[in-house]
Amino acid sequence: MHVWHLLLPCLLAGLSGCCAFVPCHPQTSVVGLVVSSETERAIPDADVRLFGDKVTVSRDGCFKTHLPWAYPLTLTVSATGYKGAASSVEAGFQRVRVILHPAGSVGDSAISWGEIEEEEFADARACAQPIDPKRTGPSAGR
Repeated sequence: MHVWHLLLPCLLAGLSGCCAFVPCHPQTSVVGLVVSSETERAIPDADVRLFGDKVTVSRDGCFKTHLPWAYPLTLTVSATGYKGAASSVEAGFQRVRVILHPAGSVGDSAISWGEIEEEEFADARACAQPIDPKRTGPSAGR
């Protein structure tokens, strides 16, 4: 009976991975806002992709995505009638602001981002909050 008390936690950890009990690696969580460069208005229905995860931007321009991985990931944003944007994303909790330029216009779309706390990511209003840009990554037109 005492042997099972020792083996059972090991067996469960082996089957479910270390993350079932404690965080074993960083995660990537992104919340953001997608707007037009011309009007500063939200671009609803834009597609946001982070690795294999795809989310559609809401009517107010907001999106939120989370992946349990931290290896180098690329965030890409596209919308009909606009130039796409792409940027690498660091592990942790990030807030981004995506500015898309209309197709055929001068200038490239860009993604600005800054690190936030987990509590800010959980806040439903997080996408509309201002960010302190850590990096701006212009993308190639798509």
